[in-house]
Amino acid sequence: MRRDIAVAVASMRRIHSITKVVRRAPSFRRSISPTKPYLLFVRGGGHSPEVRNTVRQCLRSSSYRSTVVARPSVGRATYDFTEDVDAIYSAAQGICDSGEDIILVLWSFSGVTGCEAVKALTRADRGAIRGAIVRNVIIAGCILPKGFQFVQRNDWDGFMEFMKPGSDPESGLCTVSPDMAKRVFYNDMSDADADAWAAKVKP
Repeated sequence: MRRDIAVAVASMRRIHSITKVVRRAPSFRRSISPTKPYLLFVRGGGHSPEVRNTVRQCLRSSSYRSTVVARPSVGRATYDFTEDVDAIYSAAQGICDSGEDIILVLWSFSGVTGCEAVKALTRADRGAIRGAIVRNVIIAGCILPKGFQFVQRNDWDGFMEFMKPGSDPESGLCTVSPDMAKRVFYNDMSDADADAWAAKVKP
């Protein structure tokens, strides 16, 4: 748990530094409300919103408000990423429409779905309307060109082993084993903390 808190504090400091840089930008000062921006978190594959709780608690102590999007594809199969995109867009739109400016913080695969979801919600899109997504922060993720497709449907050859579906490929579900999760996701944590989080990874 001590390691988990240390990681959370380090993440909070990085995000705090990013927001300070963003807030100093002239274009940001002209377009944003004087309050601190709202942080909207979107986790990567197989992770539920609770993994951001410790970071959010640290940010709350510095008067940052935040929300974590629950992605529909975590825990069940979806046809494509549309449901995830819609969930992120809906959450962001609600915050924007309340007059808040947002920094969208994306991890891993959510860099793909999150970038798709910002359409029509950026400052350039919303013009003088109060509230917009003013920055994207992508952590351990990727930025893809428009129209990019990883692979054809049901073609898993190009995926790393931990990303491939298990005994039922037709289900489209990828289940990361706890051992693999420790090696891939939590290799910088203590065994006890890694075991605890690896047990919570969902398909």
